[in-house]
Amino acid sequence: MFNLIFGFVIVWLILSSAILIHLKIKERRDIQQQIRQVAQTFNTTPELVLFLDYTSPDFKEIDELLLSETPVSFVVVFRAPIWLIEVKKKKWVTHHVLSNTNIISLLDSGGTGTKALRIQKEKFQVFHEIPALIRLTALQK
Repeated sequence: MFNLIFGFVIVWLILSSAILIHLKIKERRDIQQQIRQVAQTFNTTPELVLFLDYTSPDFKEIDELLLSETPVSFVVVFRAPIWLIEVKKKKWVTHHVLSNTNIISLLDSGGTGTKALRIQKEKFQVFHEIPALIRLTALQK
């Protein structure tokens, strides 16, 4: 009986691991595609890309940080009504604002919440704490 239960646990662990690996590979491919799309839009690969949803709980704080004098220019892939996107394009003057309809968004590909990508050469990092990232980036420049 113990061997049977142990066998089921091992099979479950193997299947769970395979599913997690598959999801991670898919997420990585999606992010690489998003980086290529942004790079094509600007003819260069930006260092920082924010995927921002106006319904995010952090939106107000992120908005205030983007309005402040940040020494770094971000590409903001913004999920919001068109009128709000147009308003933010005028207010976030040091940043490049795109509608999420222009880029396959992390939010559209099954992700949730606001995320940021820091891109360096062929590698990237995903960040979930956007306000902290903006503050840190401002301090480093």
